[in-house]
Amino acid sequence: GSDGDDAAPRSTVPVTATIRYGSDRQQSVDVYAPAATPAAGTRPPLAIFVHGGGWRRGDKAMVASKPEWFRDHGWAFASIDYRLLPDAPVEDQARDVAAAIHALRAQAARLGFDPDRILLIGHSAGAHLAALVSTEEDLLGADLPAIRSTILLDGAGYDVPVQMRASPMLSRMIYQPAFGDDPARQRALSPITHVGGRDVRDWLIVYSTQ
Repeated sequence: GSDGDDAAPRSTVPVTATIRYGSDRQQSVDVYAPAATPAAGTRPPLAIFVHGGGWRRGDKAMVASKPEWFRDHGWAFASIDYRLLPDAPVEDQARDVAAAIHALRAQAARLGFDPDRILLIGHSAGAHLAALVSTEEDLLGADLPAIRSTILLDGAGYDVPVQMRASPMLSRMIYQPAFGDDPARQRALSPITHVGGRDVRDWLIVYSTQ
């Protein structure tokens, strides 16, 4: 994974609601309603996207055609903004993602989706954050069972110490500013460290090589 997705195209689908989950301007979520009205007595599942950008760039508009695909297939879609480096360390970014998921579930009735059928998707640095909240049960707490599946796209930092040793140049440019030099902190921020507890059950991990 890298931080090269800043130029990701924006969606042509209009945002139907924006909710805030904190006082910082970046602590907000865009929600896209399904294209068709759900059948009476039913509520659509929700796909939540966490953007990439090397933990230091990017925003919730970097969704490409994802809202179109999901809304055309009967899903609600949401894209999370979270605070970034250098103002917010990775720990706070993970807490932001968890807080955004909590806020979405709390407003599910108003927004019209099922709070207990959520697909979490992350790209690049966002894949790391999605993996972390899907494995570190203290972050999501009671909200964790609502995440039915997690999809990780071109992710980074699943095992931070190994990643940093394997990619010295990327380590200096991206990982060291995000994860520092403390091995204990690097392990604590590695999703692989937390696997084996109350993890999300179903995963799809997609990677690319260049």
